[in-house]
Amino acid sequence: MIGTTNITAHGKSVSKDAILSLSCDKMDSIVISDGATSSLHSGFGAQVLVNTATWALRNLNDRIVRDPMQFITQVINTAKSIIQIAGFPSSIKNYKFEDMANSVLDATLLVLTRYKDTGKAFIYIFGDGSYFYKLKNKSLSLCTVTSYSDDKGSYPYFPRNLVEGRVHPYPYKKIKYQSAEATDEFERSYKDIVYENFSSSDIELIGISSDGLTSFANVSIMGSVPESAYSMATLFTDFKTKVGNVVDIRVKASMKRMRCPATGSHVTNLDDFTMGVIA
Repeated sequence: MIGTTNITAHGKSVSKDAILSLSCDKMDSIVISDGATSSLHSGFGAQVLVNTATWALRNLNDRIVRDPMQFITQVINTAKSIIQIAGFPSSIKNYKFEDMANSVLDATLLVLTRYKDTGKAFIYIFGDGSYFYKLKNKSLSLCTVTSYSDDKGSYPYFPRNLVEGRVHPYPYKKIKYQSAEATDEFERSYKDIVYENFSSSDIELIGISSDGLTSFANVSIMGSVPESAYSMATLFTDFKTKVGNVVDIRVKASMKRMRCPATGSHVTNLDDFTMGVIA
């Protein structure tokens, strides 16, 4: 879903989020990347990252895949090689490859993988984003990860900075929810990779989303009121049937119901929003 602020900023409806899924003999995976609005070609970089990460999940040794630092190093280095081969963007004159590659790769990366034989799962978040899961007969659990930018407006949490050792000492905030109210909140250094393991086979669904999940708001002529990220995550995952186009249809129907023609108010996402669920 394209964010309304991005439409205003660029004058056209172009999302800088990218998502790709993978299903093979041993696992199901979802990969999401969120390109920075401030970087012109980061949408292309996000596409490269999700394709590269999906390739890595399918082809690399499981020992590397299960080590977040080794995994992201392989992904970033491969992504840079792809960009160099593509020669993108060819319209820029007198650019240094390293500067161009870094600008294109101004993007986050989120990885969700669930093994088919055991039902166990793991999640990596390199940058901003959210993850959520629901155990059988339990309510949804949500965790949002928010990274702070530095005073120069740059975003040190991009995975390329982690790989290249240019991670600044700014914290990220991790907030857990079991309801609309936060149940746990703490800060960590950027050098701590967000890495979660799920060993329970009772997981009914598990998913990841870009940071657009926290950008929903009820907009009217009176102003804008933020919507709870937990409420939005619950709304988009509360389906009895979770296959095929049913999910897409139900999400669009839910968004339509959140509009009130009588008052002109409606719930919308200010930032690009992308979500993937394994159920």
